[in-house]
Amino acid sequence: DTGNTDPFKYCDANQVGGNFCPEFDVMEANQYAFQTTPHKCDAPTDKGFYNWCDKAGDCGQNIQKLARSDYGYGSQYKINTQNEFHVKLEFGWSNTLFTEFKTTMTQGNNSISLYGNCDSNKYLTDDLRSGMIFVITNWSTYDTWLWGDRC
Repeated sequence: DTGNTDPFKYCDANQVGGNFCPEFDVMEANQYAFQTTPHKCDAPTDKGFYNWCDKAGDCGQNIQKLARSDYGYGSQYKINTQNEFHVKLEFGWSNTLFTEFKTTMTQGNNSISLYGNCDSNKYLTDDLRSGMIFVITNWSTYDTWLWGDRC
């Protein structure tokens, strides 16, 4: 419990803004890489603060798992990041639990999908049902965790 009661502080699964909170990264991307990552946390305290989250996530799906020709910068790729493409995220439920997600990128007649079906997804069920807030952030990094050897 950080004791921080400012409701406008940014929070995420890595405690970047000072507070932990569940997070679902729909699109962590650049022109060479794309990843979707759900992040689960422990139950919140009676004051609504989380003491632990899984930081890196354990069900992240990265374009690196697909063919090299699927996503990249140039006309040789199914999804050419030089041009506009669309991203759709679908949530799958089994009974009352969140169990899986599918991220589909579409450009013209081409599409590729990432599937995340992990046991840990069920821990985000209550968070998704109670209305996680949609936040868009823009950041830069020189880390290779996202793109591996694709850049």
